Amino acid sequence: MMVQCMGRSHPHSVRMEGFKLAHCLAISEQGCLEMMSLCCEPIVEAIISAMCGWSSSSGKVANDQMSLLVEACHLARITRWAGEHHIYFWKLGIDRVLLDLLLDNCHKRNKLNISCR
Repeated sequence: MMVQCMGRSHPHSVRMEGFKLAHCLAISEQGCLEMMSLCCEPIVEAIISAMCGWSSSSGKVANDQMSLLVEACHLARITRWAGEHHIYFWKLGIDRVLLDLLLDNCHKRNKLNISCR
């Protein structure tokens, strides 16, 4: 149920709570491994979806979208522990997602004449 709440078909507030709950369950390596043994691929899919679905056509990110992105990034810290979830992150293109986030951030900083280091 928690993983379903993290999907795009739910409002941001519901998705946020799903990510927060998953983050609480994954606070320790043991908790993370137990959670991943039950629903590894769907959780990684939800993380990737939230991290790559935040941009708007105006170039501005709504506060609720940014909050969801932050929660997804917090949960993505499960990568600090070994496990099968690493395979799914790579399979689902985490490298492209992170690069897009980084490049968009640098692009916005350049528009404001702020150095991007």
